[in-house]
Amino acid sequence: MDDEELTREFIRVQHDADGAKVLVGVIYWEGAYNPRVEWECARVVPLESSDSALEGIVAELLRSEEYFAVCEECGMRNPIGWMNDDSICQSCAVQNHGVVY
Repeated sequence: MDDEELTREFIRVQHDADGAKVLVGVIYWEGAYNPRVEWECARVVPLESSDSALEGIVAELLRSEEYFAVCEECGMRNPIGWMNDDSICQSCAVQNHGVVY
């Protein structure tokens, strides 16, 4: 997944009376084959924030180690929930290291 696809799938902006809330989908696993996504409020900005300000926040969140990581083997950015460990993604763990989920 490229950053645009990650943004579409895992980052949302909701507007309400408190401001614009930037939400990040965090993946949790309920067993080996049961991922679930919970939406976590990562930032709240004033309603009058510009589109470019929101785009900057989204870019910052994509680089945040709290939510995403880049696999050292394939170089792809993934949600933390798709990482096998701190350095490799689940796909590389399966393909290159014999990990079975």
